Amino acid sequence: MKWIPIRGDFTLNDSKIVFNGGTDNVLGNIQTKQGLILSDQKMLAGKIKVDIEFETNELQGYEEAELIFDYIDERNFKCVGITGNTYKYEVKSCINGTWQYLRASGFVPALPKEKLHIEVDIMSSYLRLIIDGVEIFGASLINPIRRSSIGIWTSGSRKITFTDCKISFQPPEVFIISQFGDIYDQLYDGVIKPLCDKNNIKPIRADEISNSSVILDDIIKYIQTANIIIADITPNNPNVFYELGYAHAIGKEVILLCERGKRAGLPFDISGYRTIFYENTMIGKDKIEKEVEKYLEEALKRQGIL
Repeated sequence: MKWIPIRGDFTLNDSKIVFNGGTDNVLGNIQTKQGLILSDQKMLAGKIKVDIEFETNELQGYEEAELIFDYIDERNFKCVGITGNTYKYEVKSCINGTWQYLRASGFVPALPKEKLHIEVDIMSSYLRLIIDGVEIFGASLINPIRRSSIGIWTSGSRKITFTDCKISFQPPEVFIISQFGDIYDQLYDGVIKPLCDKNNIKPIRADEISNSSVILDDIIKYIQTANIIIADITPNNPNVFYELGYAHAIGKEVILLCERGKRAGLPFDISGYRTIFYENTMIGKDKIEKEVEKYLEEALKRQGIL
């Protein structure tokens, strides 16, 4: 993995990155230095692991060591990790140079020790922060993230050392919202799943979720973590429209399907969305395969996956 400093004083040595800290005198005010360094690895979804070591476990409020994702430029990105603020663990967005805090935890006077192992699971509109094997929090993100460079954001007057940074990638996911049975199962098994397999996409449908948690909680989570939603709106199924409304509300890429001739018209609130109308015939199967594949490809390109 290669690293390029964008801001701040860094020393690079094999798998070790050292932020050297320091202070600046700006118009008579002493300010701590900030650092931003980017890797050559780009990620949309997956896991980032790194060991972070401070000179002491008692951090000052301006000390930060966080992992960057959803990077646009040095004034626009998201980051998650450790800070010397009142809450020691956080995820936040930098928007045009202004910080917006999304989630924080760890109301403690000091870190448990100087060196901590951080893991971050990033899943489209959701992430999890894990410190030394303990899940600190899960956080919903304001908008689905884009495929971008992974980096490090840091601040402070003292050295902070990063070692053994590892990134693993997760294939894009499609969550399918539909009624179950008859043609809907045939469409899923005969068209959507094969297309997903062909394009290295993981398909998920609610009836395939098998655990002991509340099913609606699982559905909400999978909508959050999916890169693309496919929703069949042929019947007036309240569950389908509830889930579709949530997907639209959090800004998901949505592909709408509807069997031709089964509705007098689309509901007003979704009538403006592009919809694939299909026919339940062999010829119709070939046509919907081409249409869904085209829509999937366009959605993946918009997210920077293709």
